[in-house]
Amino acid sequence: MNEIELRRAAVIATQRRFEDKPFDWSKAATCIHLVRFHAAQMGHKVPTVPRFRTALSAKKALLQTGFETLPDLLDSKFERIPPAFARVGDVMALPGDDGWHALVIKGDKVKFLGWHEDAPGCTIMEVDVGSATGAWRL
Repeated sequence: MNEIELRRAAVIATQRRFEDKPFDWSKAATCIHLVRFHAAQMGHKVPTVPRFRTALSAKKALLQTGFETLPDLLDSKFERIPPAFARVGDVMALPGDDGWHALVIKGDKVKFLGWHEDAPGCTIMEVDVGSATGAWRL
């Protein structure tokens, strides 16, 4: 399987795992779980995500890893790239709520997999790449 096929297969596997699942801090249905699963599908060795049940306990778990934000954590694991250079299977951070970043996975030119406030669960959505606060090559 060439790189493009691997990337597409990883996105499809991640989509099958998370699509339509509501965002839930306590049920491993968060942006970091999405990215961790996807990174593993891409062949990366990534640590397990600590268990948490609330945004507060998730923040505490993040701080215990030595990072203040999800982009800081991603910077320690993956190469940061300009958002405009993201390819299928790369990860992008968008402004989120309550000090969190929304992490999404690029599916094609303008379609990304992630959670959006207008959708009941994880979904494919269009994203304005210009609003991204960071991107990482997986």
